[in-house]
Amino acid sequence: MLEQELKCLITKPTYDALINRFSPKFTILQENYFYDTEQLDFLRHGLTVRVRIEDRGGPILQVKKKLSKKDRGVSRKDEFECFIKNVPNFIEVSNVGKLLGEHIDGEKRAFKLGLLTTERSLLFMENNCVFYIDKCEYFDIIDYELEIEFKNSKVKDDFLMKFPIKDIVSMGKYKRFLKRYLKHNK
Repeated sequence: MLEQELKCLITKPTYDALINRFSPKFTILQENYFYDTEQLDFLRHGLTVRVRIEDRGGPILQVKKKLSKKDRGVSRKDEFECFIKNVPNFIEVSNVGKLLGEHIDGEKRAFKLGLLTTERSLLFMENNCVFYIDKCEYFDIIDYELEIEFKNSKVKDDFLMKFPIKDIVSMGKYKRFLKRYLKHNK
């Protein structure tokens, strides 16, 4: 499935203002367990590999493959997923390759790097555009993110004109998590 989205870090006051303005339609809890090899082979191949459990189901093995470099904070990825029985400590790299339909060079096993929890709230949906706001916790960090998944960029652009986000910092959950992971595991 093709995924096109804009993710931007926001401040706590911006998060609170958006929550108050839109009164989220629903909120779900997610546990995201990230995986990679010791040599970060998945990252090197433009992949994010995680197991996600939501309060409404899971676990699901999800693999996201970057299709192109970000353009003004917008990322385009192919997303593959399948249900699994549990949250493993290790994932065979060959199984990720099978899910993608390709061979992945590098080590044979990826290990669980850790956990990032997300409280995800749906702000609204409009014309094939979904607006989420996330509160993420990992290691010793709490941060906030606006995520806009879209097929129609006009709706996204109109929203950002009405609610401008200053100094858009576009960094996905895995990159933020990995930055902190590497700091803690030097």
